[in-house]
Amino acid sequence: MSNKTLAIIGSGDLGQQMAHYAISDNHYEKVVFFDDFTSEKEVNGFTVLGNSEAIITEFGKKAFDELLIGIGYKHLAIRKQLFERFSTVIPFGKIIHSTSCVDATASINEGCVIYPSCSIDAHAVIDANTILNIACTVAHDTLVGKHCFLSPRVALAGFITIEE
Repeated sequence: MSNKTLAIIGSGDLGQQMAHYAISDNHYEKVVFFDDFTSEKEVNGFTVLGNSEAIITEFGKKAFDELLIGIGYKHLAIRKQLFERFSTVIPFGKIIHSTSCVDATASINEGCVIYPSCSIDAHAVIDANTILNIACTVAHDTLVGKHCFLSPRVALAGFITIEE
């Protein structure tokens, strides 16, 4: 298990799923949230440190080590904005669930979350800030661009490109 603390932007259902996998699959020791739409101090047992304006300050205080965005497919433009805003000043983490199969030649970039039972084949690239939901398959030599969100069980053939 990593002794790092993960911060997740968004404490709704998707953020809570990410927090669950971060802890239960032993990727992080602790998870905290930032959320612009709750006044709660705790969500599902995880501390909410404030809204997105507090992220840089809290990082400076060493309140967390890495960041992920737990905002879903209905708000892809906001996911992109947040990633571009923070990726130059705060390290982004990644979660690749232990039940997923990732070929040694595949590349998964920062800010990605790979849910359980995904299969990522040879020379596939999953670009930054992308989420592959449960049981996605990405075949050989495929590029999934930045800021994408694949629904459960999406299957992508080889030699294709999914753009942002």
